[in-house]
Amino acid sequence: MLRQPATLTAALLILVSVSLAAGCSKSDNKATNPYGGGGGTPSELNSGDLANGAMFPHQFLNPGTFNYHCLHHDMHGTVVVMAGFPATAAVSITNNAYTPMRDTVGVGANVTWTNNSGAVVHTVTSE
Repeated sequence: MLRQPATLTAALLILVSVSLAAGCSKSDNKATNPYGGGGGTPSELNSGDLANGAMFPHQFLNPGTFNYHCLHHDMHGTVVVMAGFPATAAVSITNNAYTPMRDTVGVGANVTWTNNSGAVVHTVTSE
Protein backbone atom coordinates (compact mmCIF):
# COMPACT_ATOMS: atom_id res chain seq x y z
CA MET A 1 0.00 0.00 0.00
CA LEU A 2 1.32 3.42 -0.97
CA ARG A 3 1.39 6.16 1.62
CA GLN A 4 0.50 9.73 0.81
CA PRO A 5 3.24 12.20 1.73
CA ALA A 6 2.45 14.50 4.67
CA THR A 7 1.47 18.03 3.76
CA LEU A 8 3.71 20.76 5.11
CA THR A 9 2.42 24.30 5.26
CA ALA A 10 4.81 27.13 6.10
CA ALA A 11 4.24 30.81 6.51
CA LEU A 12 6.71 33.34 5.21
CA LEU A 13 7.48 36.22 7.57
CA ILE A 14 8.92 39.36 6.02
CA LEU A 15 10.30 42.08 8.27
CA VAL A 16 10.50 45.61 6.95
CA SER A 17 12.65 48.29 8.56
CA VAL A 18 11.91 51.96 8.02
CA SER A 19 14.41 54.71 8.79
CA LEU A 20 13.50 58.31 9.54
CA ALA A 21 15.45 61.14 7.97
CA ALA A 22 17.58 63.20 10.36
CA GLY A 23 15.47 65.65 12.33
CA CYS A 24 12.20 63.87 11.55
CA SER A 25 9.99 62.26 14.13
CA LYS A 26 7.38 59.53 13.87
CA SER A 27 4.56 62.03 13.83
CA ASP A 28 5.88 64.56 11.29
CA ASN A 29 3.26 63.36 8.82
CA LYS A 30 0.00 62.77 10.67
CA ALA A 31 -1.89 61.88 7.48
CA THR A 32 0.15 58.70 6.98
CA ASN A 33 1.59 58.16 10.45
CA PRO A 34 0.35 55.32 12.66
CA TYR A 35 1.98 56.89 15.75
CA GLY A 36 0.16 60.23 15.78
CA GLY A 37 -3.38 59.15 16.56
CA GLY A 38 -3.62 59.36 20.35
CA GLY A 39 -5.16 55.97 20.93
CA GLY A 40 -4.68 56.04 24.70
CA THR A 41 -2.27 53.10 24.73
CA PRO A 42 0.60 52.76 27.22
CA SER A 43 3.00 53.85 24.47
CA GLU A 44 0.90 56.92 23.60
CA LEU A 45 3.97 59.14 23.28
CA ASN A 46 7.06 58.02 21.39
CA SER A 47 8.87 60.89 19.70
CA GLY A 48 12.18 59.23 19.05
CA ASP A 49 15.23 61.46 19.40
CA LEU A 50 14.49 65.15 18.90
CA ALA A 51 17.46 67.27 17.81
CA ASN A 52 17.56 70.99 18.52
CA GLY A 53 14.64 72.75 16.81
CA ALA A 54 12.79 69.48 16.12
CA MET A 55 9.09 69.33 16.91
CA PHE A 56 6.88 66.45 18.04
CA PRO A 57 3.14 67.08 17.50
CA HIS A 58 0.61 64.71 18.99
CA GLN A 59 -3.20 64.64 19.11
CA PHE A 60 -4.86 63.23 22.24
CA LEU A 61 -8.12 61.52 21.27
CA ASN A 62 -8.95 60.00 24.65
CA PRO A 63 -9.35 61.50 28.12
CA GLY A 64 -6.84 60.54 30.77
CA THR A 65 -3.54 61.40 32.39
CA PHE A 66 -0.47 60.86 30.22
CA ASN A 67 2.89 60.88 32.01
CA TYR A 68 6.03 61.13 29.92
CA HIS A 69 9.79 61.44 30.30
CA CYS A 70 13.04 61.89 28.39
CA LEU A 71 14.93 58.66 27.73
CA HIS A 72 18.27 60.48 27.99
CA HIS A 73 17.76 62.81 30.99
CA ASP A 74 15.90 62.92 34.31
CA MET A 75 12.98 64.97 32.97
CA HIS A 76 9.27 64.25 33.48
CA GLY A 77 5.99 65.83 32.42
CA THR A 78 2.25 65.21 32.38
CA VAL A 79 -0.61 65.96 29.99
CA VAL A 80 -4.12 65.70 31.44
CA VAL A 81 -6.86 65.36 28.82
CA MET A 82 -10.47 66.18 29.73
CA ALA A 83 -13.49 67.87 28.19
CA GLY A 84 -13.76 71.64 28.30
CA PHE A 85 -10.08 72.54 28.12
CA PRO A 86 -8.02 74.18 25.33
CA ALA A 87 -7.62 72.48 21.95
CA THR A 88 -3.88 73.19 21.66
CA ALA A 89 -0.82 73.45 23.86
CA ALA A 90 2.90 73.97 23.36
CA VAL A 91 5.68 72.49 25.48
CA SER A 92 9.24 73.79 25.28
CA ILE A 93 12.03 71.30 25.93
CA THR A 94 15.19 72.78 27.44
CA ASN A 95 18.31 71.09 28.77
CA ASN A 96 16.73 69.91 32.00
CA ALA A 97 12.97 70.50 31.82
CA TYR A 98 9.70 70.41 29.94
CA THR A 99 7.94 73.80 30.22
CA PRO A 100 5.23 73.58 31.34
CA MET A 101 5.78 70.30 33.19
CA ARG A 102 2.03 69.74 33.49
CA ASP A 103 -0.64 70.84 31.03
CA THR A 104 -4.39 70.23 30.79
CA VAL A 105 -6.00 70.09 27.34
CA GLY A 106 -9.33 69.07 25.85
CA VAL A 107 -10.17 65.77 24.19
CA GLY A 108 -8.90 65.93 20.60
CA ALA A 109 -6.30 68.56 21.51
CA ASN A 110 -3.00 68.90 19.71
CA VAL A 111 0.11 69.27 21.86
CA THR A 112 3.44 70.14 20.25
CA TRP A 113 6.79 69.68 21.98
CA THR A 114 9.74 71.69 20.61
CA ASN A 115 13.36 71.00 21.53
CA ASN A 116 14.92 74.36 22.39
CA SER A 117 17.99 72.99 24.16
CA GLY A 118 20.84 73.76 21.77
CA ALA A 119 22.84 70.68 20.85
CA VAL A 120 21.18 68.35 23.39
CA VAL A 121 18.92 65.53 22.11
CA HIS A 122 15.71 64.78 24.04
CA THR A 123 12.67 62.50 23.74
CA VAL A 124 9.01 62.58 24.69
CA THR A 125 8.25 59.02 25.77
CA SER A 126 5.32 57.55 27.71
CA GLU A 127 6.06 56.25 31.18
